[in-house]
Amino acid sequence: MSSATTDDEEAEINEALTELRAALAVAEAKLAQLNPTSEPTAEVPAETLLSGESETIGTSNLSENVEDTPFGERTAYV
Repeated sequence: MSSATTDDEEAEINEALTELRAALAVAEAKLAQLNPTSEPTAEVPAETLLSGESETIGTSNLSENVEDTPFGERTAYV
């Protein structure tokens, strides 16, 4: 606005600024309709576990520490 040399130029700039703000508000409203929540909710976990599935599956190699496992012998079929 400091570059406006006359009152008419300043009025034009203010009018254009008002139109741009209105267009921005419309665009933001449309975006809000398309994506109502941008944050994940606590109800939807990031990674859904299956029933009985543990977070520790695949975290260690059972063949290395057979004596340290809390259960008995295992047999694996490949």
